[in-house]
Amino acid sequence: MELIFSWSISQDKEGLKVQVSNCGVVKISGDGQANQTRLNFLKEIQLGKDHNVDAIKAKFEKGVLKITLPKKNTNEVSNKSRFKKVKKVALGVVAIVVVVSAFSGFAYYIYRSTIVKD
Repeated sequence: MELIFSWSISQDKEGLKVQVSNCGVVKISGDGQANQTRLNFLKEIQLGKDHNVDAIKAKFEKGVLKITLPKKNTNEVSNKSRFKKVKKVALGVVAIVVVVSAFSGFAYYIYRSTIVKD
């Protein structure tokens, strides 16, 4: 997703700010002067949880501000959670094998110790 803003007060980025908060809010603000009039603006955009806040980029060229808001890769997230589930199941199976082996060994020891030799 891209946001495009035109900043026609001047052709430079003086007075123009793009900030991203920890809460997932993109704040775009600016102030400048045109024909002896002071102009200010503020725009806040709440991002969804599916946006990758760490990969947001802003670029200013020829009076146009372009902000790129990439989304998270959902396949990557699902593969990680799938791996965690498989890991839990594998650890559970290993724990069961260890417990069964211990009981089998103990039962065999009891059996061997109760055999009466002639």
